[in-house]
Amino acid sequence: MAIKRLTHPSGRLTVILLVAALANYLVMVLVTLPALDRMSGGLAPFDMMPFGYEPVHTFHLLTDLKAQGRGYYLFRQIPLDTLYPALFALSFFMATNWLADRWMAMARPLRVLAILPLFAALADYTENFLIVSMLRAFPDTPDSLVQTANIATLTKSGLTTVFFVGFILALIGWGISRIRNRSKL
Repeated sequence: MAIKRLTHPSGRLTVILLVAALANYLVMVLVTLPALDRMSGGLAPFDMMPFGYEPVHTFHLLTDLKAQGRGYYLFRQIPLDTLYPALFALSFFMATNWLADRWMAMARPLRVLAILPLFAALADYTENFLIVSMLRAFPDTPDSLVQTANIATLTKSGLTTVFFVGFILALIGWGISRIRNRSKL
């Protein structure tokens, strides 16, 4: 029964989860990430670097954050970013399946597209674990750890981008098909 609610969700539950994901995201983007940016003297936090980062950037970021900023990252940003991937994955998995239930001609590709947020969330959790590892290892953060975290960041960013492009195109396509179907009546 629970699986059916995920793969054939109600619009109301989907909207509630989308709002929760957006609220969590906005707190990070408007509060914690700008605070980290200020604490580091303008160096972008890992979460704001979709095209990745290098060991040199990581060393400067973690140095410039100082102990207080690294603590803020661990105890403010990471908890929010622990909740966000689950909210993102669940809400967009359900939103895409909701759309699949309403656009039967594209149901199969949409159900495949719905899986991408789950993989993006897995990459985000991997990234978060590795960021915590980098924060705790500082000042002896191994380059191999930074490079692995960078791969997780790039994977998360890539999967999220591919998903959103596909989802937006699907919404546009669904809208066009609805308009065409109404004009035939």
